[in-house]
Amino acid sequence: MNTTAAAVQAGVTVPTIRTWCRSGAVAATKTAGRRRVIDAASLARRIAIGAMRAARRTTVDDTPDYAALAAEARALAASLTPPPGCHPADREGGQRDRASGKHRARGAARRAAMGFEDAAAQAAEQPATERTRWLAAELRLHAMASLESARRRAANLRSIG
Repeated sequence: MNTTAAAVQAGVTVPTIRTWCRSGAVAATKTAGRRRVIDAASLARRIAIGAMRAARRTTVDDTPDYAALAAEARALAASLTPPPGCHPADREGGQRDRASGKHRARGAARRAAMGFEDAAAQAAEQPATERTRWLAAELRLHAMASLESARRRAANLRSIG
């Protein structure tokens, strides 16, 4: 079969079929006129592999528990918040607060909590379009990075005293 027929059968574009042929994912031979003849059995195997991957992607539920992640980030921020009535240098934005690195860790934890809340709002938005799913994933990525940064910073606080 030729590349056009193979593309129609596989549900992909002709350039994708050419790429598969060049990479060896689909067996093909070139005729004297430089046209490709694609092996139907090889194409069927490649289509089956794609179907298995797609099934695996759709069955995995990787939707995170945004409320739990936001609660964890808020708890980390609260643990880094100075108690009321402490020395002025230890208060939020105070000299020892800044020097110890607590203010950066607290800020990262707060950003993570807000990011998870925004991601949850995007994920819950109906109707769920490709854009809202993408935006929720992006927000989750940034929030996870902020949470990791907050955890790392909290673990490496300096003792100022």
